[in-house]
Amino acid sequence: MINCKEASRLISEQLEHPLSTHKRILLKMHLFLCKACAQVAKQLSSLNELLSKKAKSEEPPLTSCNSHLSDEAKQRMKDQLKKNKT
Repeated sequence: MINCKEASRLISEQLEHPLSTHKRILLKMHLFLCKACAQVAKQLSSLNELLSKKAKSEEPPLTSCNSHLSDEAKQRMKDQLKKNKT
């Protein structure tokens, strides 16, 4: 039988990759007997699912933060940066 600390480690591990049959059985036995760890497993699973959905729904970041600026605005920024260096 595993303790709560080991169960927590296995709960986290299974979110990243499948557990071996032996580890999966040990974890299931522990979760059956320990309602606190079962609750943690349920919460982490829900959180992981929500984060995955959020990541899939977000738009990709802009390739350039100033892509919407006019050429004139870009030039003013360059000039100001040169001015600040001196």
